[in-house]
Amino acid sequence: MMDDVDSNFEQLRNQMRQMEAKMESMSSINGSDNLSGRLREENARLSASVAVLEERLKETEARYQRDLESERSHLEALMARSKRTYEAETENLRARCQKLESELSEATIYLGKTRVELDSARVEGKRTNEALLDAQDKINSLMEQLNNRSDAESRELQKAIADRDNALNALKEVNSAVGNGPRLSIGMDTVSRLEEMQQLIHRLKEENKTLTKKLQDAQEESWFKNLKEGHNYLAESNQSVEQELDNLTKEDVVNLLVQEKHANNQLRAYLNTVLEKVMNYHPEILETK
Repeated sequence: MMDDVDSNFEQLRNQMRQMEAKMESMSSINGSDNLSGRLREENARLSASVAVLEERLKETEARYQRDLESERSHLEALMARSKRTYEAETENLRARCQKLESELSEATIYLGKTRVELDSARVEGKRTNEALLDAQDKINSLMEQLNNRSDAESRELQKAIADRDNALNALKEVNSAVGNGPRLSIGMDTVSRLEEMQQLIHRLKEENKTLTKKLQDAQEESWFKNLKEGHNYLAESNQSVEQELDNLTKEDVVNLLVQEKHANNQLRAYLNTVLEKVMNYHPEILETK
């Protein structure tokens, strides 16, 4: 638009110059009054057109300047808002990076502590396993001593029974030698009572041996079952700590540590149960040890 106005304005100026030159030429040639008047009118009309065009040009320039200022203000506002948004986003990203770095540092420290605790738990598990094996060896030794003592008591019982039988036979021979008097009746009653006592003692001994054998079998079965479970649990954890930690998340490491502590507690409880049973049923064996 500005280019069109400038072009029209320049054309009018050229026309004015041409008309002026033409007027001068015509004035010098014939000096005609009529032609001079027409030329003056044409010049006045062209001057008015130039004035109108100049006014339009000024208005156009003013409007263009206002539009330019408005566009500049709008662009500056957009740039300022974009700058504020950029700065805010940058600050948020910086804060998030700092938070992530802090969390990563804490997670690294926690993982290191968990690794140490897991190593300690495994060492404790090995110590507990060794203690379990020692306890099993001690139980085997106690059972062997118990069996030996039971065999010795059985031999002593057989010896006592043999001595009693010899005494009964001697008493029968004495009664036979003295005849069929009151003394014989007393001897026979004594023999009868002794035989009844013998049968009762024998029956009680057999029942006691049966109950003792059942108790020992039940205890051995329970002990060996618990021992086998403890060995199986420890055997399932043969993978190295480094390999496990490479495949575990933070939650998995915590759960594994809890399971390891629970297993150690179970092994301790089992050892306490074994010792408690030995103290309850055979305290004299511990005293001899």
